[in-house]
Amino acid sequence: MTGMTASQVGRWDSPSPVAPAAGKGGPDAVPMEGGYLVHRIVPDDNSCLFSSVALVFEQSISRAPMMRQIVADAIRRDPETWNEAILGRSREDYISTILKPSSWGGAIELTILAVHYSTEIASVDVETGRIDHFTPPAERDSGNRCVLVYSGIHYDAASLAPMADAPADFHQTIVPVTSAGDEDPMLVAAKKLADVLRAKKAYTNTATFDLRCQICKKGLKGEKEARAHASETGHVQFGEY
Repeated sequence: MTGMTASQVGRWDSPSPVAPAAGKGGPDAVPMEGGYLVHRIVPDDNSCLFSSVALVFEQSISRAPMMRQIVADAIRRDPETWNEAILGRSREDYISTILKPSSWGGAIELTILAVHYSTEIASVDVETGRIDHFTPPAERDSGNRCVLVYSGIHYDAASLAPMADAPADFHQTIVPVTSAGDEDPMLVAAKKLADVLRAKKAYTNTATFDLRCQICKKGLKGEKEARAHASETGHVQFGEY
């Protein structure tokens, strides 16, 4: 069963040819100019967002706790932006929760991390192909972008490699933005990668999946009921089952 907090339930929103994977059962990849966009899978351990961002910016999923600390520090420093209304609960409760390895991250965390690294984080939704853009303010924007892959309940990273089976040391996780909108080659490839994963049913529909409140054990159906339960009870820890 996968744990999550109320702010992470849901989003805050013909397959392309697949390149040879890096060995049987390896990650999927799609061709693009300059190489292949490769699906970089991280553990399904409730820290997937933080592991994916750590892989992109720090080249190691072991830095996931550092990503949590960056988020906590940013919320602590800016009570005006990250107030109780935005966070959905008290600031101190949110901060203490997000520092726990069992808590998922979502739009709030991606927004903060995009600002911290001065880099757009583009998250492609496997089920719909929609791309959500988390961008730093113009004065802090480096003009670069990275890509995450979102299954509905899990985040992975994506990176550009010269060959589909190239070692990780040869992967480029941050690339310059070269075109406006979703016509950028990196984003076109990200949508194709989502097509491949969608064909494998590698996503969860958050409107219909079954959840259980980990505090009172009540069964819930989908994002809408989970959010309503959180609002009524203050319970913010859920698990999929």
